[in-house]
Amino acid sequence: MLQVSGSATHPCLSGQLIDSPVPVPGSHEVLVRVVATALNPKDWKNVEVLGQTGNSGDDMAGFVEAVGDKVFEFKPGDRVAALHRTWEPHGTFAEYSIAPD
Repeated sequence: MLQVSGSATHPCLSGQLIDSPVPVPGSHEVLVRVVATALNPKDWKNVEVLGQTGNSGDDMAGFVEAVGDKVFEFKPGDRVAALHRTWEPHGTFAEYSIAPD
């Protein structure tokens, strides 16, 4: 899976495309194949101001690929709009992301 990983050396932001394993959803999570994602001000500010590195995207739309064993509301193939948990791994600037059920 490809994802964008951001970093900052003030005053410049940079990102690189890296190959990562497809994440596995936990019991109450869904794996989403990302079709669209948003770039919000907090996404670049986390990198620039706070020095956070990695994949900070949180808003996405796409298709459910897999669900955790305690997820009953969604099934593979469902179209979803979802919010990834801020500061957690597997953000939305990637081919696949994790979202809570």
